Amino acid sequence: MRFPHSTWAACMLATLAFGWALAAEGGNKAEGSGPQKLKVALDGNCAVCAIGGKTVKGKPEFKSTFQGLEYYFPSKEIKEKFDAEPERFAAQNMGYCNVCSVDMHQQVKGNPAIYAIHDSKIYLFANQDAKKKFEENPSRYAGGEPKKNEGSGQRVPRREGS
Repeated sequence: MRFPHSTWAACMLATLAFGWALAAEGGNKAEGSGPQKLKVALDGNCAVCAIGGKTVKGKPEFKSTFQGLEYYFPSKEIKEKFDAEPERFAAQNMGYCNVCSVDMHQQVKGNPAIYAIHDSKIYLFANQDAKKKFEENPSRYAGGEPKKNEGSGQRVPRREGS
């Protein structure tokens, strides 16, 4: 299989940019040094509504945190629906870019503002190029969620048939 160099380069640049952004924002703070600002998922759009096919801006007063991302909702009722089943509505692959997981076997945090809905699930991407690749062949990348390698404690990409 030929290795897609453009995907590798794009994902590596996204990883570096994410690290630089964390450093610039004071990321990796020591415990007790103040609250860290979480990334807002889906550019503030409601995850529950997005899976239902609607783009609805959420409100910061109705928010939930799941797997390191903040999700906004337009109402208390929709927030409660998310809170009851966050795995159903939250970003897949723990917010990592599935394209990077499949093509590079690397975990690269997805950008919470770059996402797609496929098969009633939300996927985040490292950049627009990764999103485009996913949209061109979603069946290749939708199953790219890593699973835990029970022997080593490391995360490894899921392969077809596993």
